[in-house]
Amino acid sequence: MNAFVHGRAVPRISMPALALAILLVAQPAVAQTVRGQVLDTQSGQPVTSADVYLVRAESDTTAVKQGLTNESGRFSLTAPRPGRYRLRVERIGYRTIVSSPFDLVASEPLEVELHISTQAIPLAPLTVVSSRPALLPNIRLVTSGFFDREAKWGPKGLGMGTFIDKDAIERRQPRRVSDMLRNVPGVLVEGAGPHHQAVYLRTVTTLGRAGCTPMLYIDGAPYRLMRWTVDSSGHDGLVRVAYIDDLVMPSSVAAIEVYPRITKPGEFTDMSFEPCGAIAIWTGFAETGAARGGGGGPAGGGSSSGEPLRVGERPRENGNTKTAQRLLAQADSTDDEAAAESLYRQALDAAQVAIAADSTNPLPHLQAGEAAIGVGDYEEADRQLVTADRLRPLYQLRTESLRKKAWVDLQQQAAPLVSAGQVEQAIPIYEDANAIYRERPEVMLVLGQLYAQEGKDDRALANLDSAAFIIQDSAKLASVDSVTAADWKVRLDATEATRAVLLAHVGRDEESIGAFRQLVRKYPDDIRYKWNLAQLLARTGRTADARQAYDEILQDPTLDAGELYQIGVDLYRMADYAGAVKGFSGAAGKRPNDRDALEMWTRSLAMDSAYAQMPGVAERWIALDPNNEMAYILEAQVLGQQGDRKKSQDLVNRVQDLKATVANLSIDRPPEGGATVTGTMTNKKLASGARVSITFTFYDEQGNAVGTQSETLTVGAQGQAQDFAVRFGSDAKVGGYGYTLTTS
Repeated sequence: MNAFVHGRAVPRISMPALALAILLVAQPAVAQTVRGQVLDTQSGQPVTSADVYLVRAESDTTAVKQGLTNESGRFSLTAPRPGRYRLRVERIGYRTIVSSPFDLVASEPLEVELHISTQAIPLAPLTVVSSRPALLPNIRLVTSGFFDREAKWGPKGLGMGTFIDKDAIERRQPRRVSDMLRNVPGVLVEGAGPHHQAVYLRTVTTLGRAGCTPMLYIDGAPYRLMRWTVDSSGHDGLVRVAYIDDLVMPSSVAAIEVYPRITKPGEFTDMSFEPCGAIAIWTGFAETGAARGGGGGPAGGGSSSGEPLRVGERPRENGNTKTAQRLLAQADSTDDEAAAESLYRQALDAAQVAIAADSTNPLPHLQAGEAAIGVGDYEEADRQLVTADRLRPLYQLRTESLRKKAWVDLQQQAAPLVSAGQVEQAIPIYEDANAIYRERPEVMLVLGQLYAQEGKDDRALANLDSAAFIIQDSAKLASVDSVTAADWKVRLDATEATRAVLLAHVGRDEESIGAFRQLVRKYPDDIRYKWNLAQLLARTGRTADARQAYDEILQDPTLDAGELYQIGVDLYRMADYAGAVKGFSGAAGKRPNDRDALEMWTRSLAMDSAYAQMPGVAERWIALDPNNEMAYILEAQVLGQQGDRKKSQDLVNRVQDLKATVANLSIDRPPEGGATVTGTMTNKKLASGARVSITFTFYDEQGNAVGTQSETLTVGAQGQAQDFAVRFGSDAKVGGYGYTLTTS
């Protein structure tokens, strides 16, 4: 797609900048690899689930690779190529750090150790907007019945529950929510590391087990911390899917209720595989976010951010669901890609049979979604996972995890293709990533840029608009850490100019004008945006505004000859010949032997009736373009009008003496040097078959000759025209050209 402005191209994101800040899993150490461990500065313990970004040394924002630390705090990242890099480490509850620069060399892995320290994450400051006294208790605690339950179930009532209020939390200043539960009667907290502390209840369950995992409620919405699964051997059991500390930060907690026994309030009816107690956490915010996946709307579908998770349909095991679960487990455990795909297909078949038998059972829909991801059918996966969430909202924690992992995996496949310039192959993979997960904007921003490069303007705009919808959503920004939110905004800002140009390309001129006006206000010293705006104003018939914009642009002393020439062309097309004279004369002033600028300067003077200046400029044109009839005719007409009939007649005679004429000259100047000149030669007086040699002399910006190139043509009958192209190979930057013509 051509840039809307000629000369200074509208900025686009370069290929290396398309690397995404995403949650990538660590890869095996090959090629240029850095690996190491992230440790807690205070405790020296490994920090798990920390985001580790590999960024170029000159920037600490654009990641070329990313991974998560494992249970030992270790990571491994492979750079796309040798070079100088930094590492950036982020983890909720910790300060973000950026390492010193280091060099990565092929086949020489680098081992590092990184230390990060914890930080308090304060609540947003409160701004008083009314003189009315604030309610003392959190309104949610009142409406949810917290205080009623405290009176009935607390120490002054039945004594079967523990109630922790905001004052107790602030006195304790816990680093994590699980710290508040350590000394609660009937609660066991395991794990002394900085993260992943498991919370159990000591009660004896109806199954005879002395301990169980509680059902967790956040703002009344149930969250399951364990799920039932079947391993590759066909054995079933509970596996952990979430930790309390991963779901809520202590700074957001307003109160906690703990019911360690099976007997508890009806609001917290247990829906797990075995009866257990419950923990209810109430936050100080108006809404609590429910996990969501893809589909529907600019930012994806799923439940709204304030909708609590309903329990929904209970999953029902049968022969087909057990078969599907066994096949999924086997597919997950094999390293053979072909075998894994076959197992996923069999699992999908088994799940679909179960769905056909009972479409209200959420379990086979969940299994079908996971299997469809395994076989690469992401639209089917999205459809099945949406159904699973609808039937059983409790599944959303699981489906969110499946979607995000697929999203990450697909980007890992696509990013190297973009780096290798294989954009057409990368786009469908990014589209699959978008189909399965639309809750983050990174893929949409990349697709917007890639489609813009491919000239698919409507698709580019649709993706950029979807990304903007997410980034400009204050609730969505509040749900991510400050570094991610800032990075999203930077990425969106980087697409402003691209979007403005795309709007112009698809004919949405008014929106494009508005976008460029905003860019001009934001970057008043950048003439690219003024120039684009001027072109749009001219195109929409706002000539006066366009001329004013071009006048402002022409005041810029940094304009080069090519830019001045193009401004002259724009003004000439607007019939602003006086303005065009400024552009072309400025170009010829910077490149004295620029034949094209001299021709257009002459034509503009003629159209502007500025006859006094014209002969001198025309002579400079003729000196470089001696066989151009129009150059002589224009000058002869002006001299005749000025009363100099002798000189006018001499010019007419020179035209009549030309044996061949040259017209339609045009030059292409590649940025790396050299040039190609094309044009048309017409036989006027030569015999058919005569040979004509045209020798071009090329000049640098200052007007010094840098080389010549000749082309010999065999002419046809008189009056016959033929095209030619002369290529001048050189490292020198060409600023102008002229020619001589000889016959033999």
